[in-house]
Amino acid sequence: MRNEGRKINDVEVPVPGPPEGWTPPPEPTPEKLREDALVHLSRIDSRRATESLIRDGWDDERIASLQDVHVGNVKAVRERMKTEGTACPVTPKELGWRRAAGQISDQEMMERLRSWPYTFSRLVVDAIDYGDWDDVIWLRNNSYISREEFGELKSITDEMPRRADVF
Repeated sequence: MRNEGRKINDVEVPVPGPPEGWTPPPEPTPEKLREDALVHLSRIDSRRATESLIRDGWDDERIASLQDVHVGNVKAVRERMKTEGTACPVTPKELGWRRAAGQISDQEMMERLRSWPYTFSRLVVDAIDYGDWDDVIWLRNNSYISREEFGELKSITDEMPRRADVF
């Protein structure tokens, strides 16, 4: 939906603007983005380390002790690995966080996001099944990617076919 004025009975109805005196919040600093990204990445890296130990045949209690986590967390990772193959697949969000943390370059992040096989949100009964593209929107809304980067990715996904129940 466009945010433009419209005519009703030949009268131009303007789009309401923000309240008087309102200013948008400041963009987060690169340091703040890096700090937040490192928190997210530590959880991802911990989950992947748990997966590796599970694949190496370690029992849940030993993994929990080594990683200083509750054994229930290890069991949850093991269960997700059984059903999905991995408890922590790479996502567009992770790529944005890794770039913010300085672990991958701008170029590497964009190359991977340009070639990503995106899925899109869809309505399932009375819930929303979110897709990978929602991660890219989140990255833009939280300043992990620029408007220009988002625009480039959007132009790629605009060409992608969508099912009728996808929005």
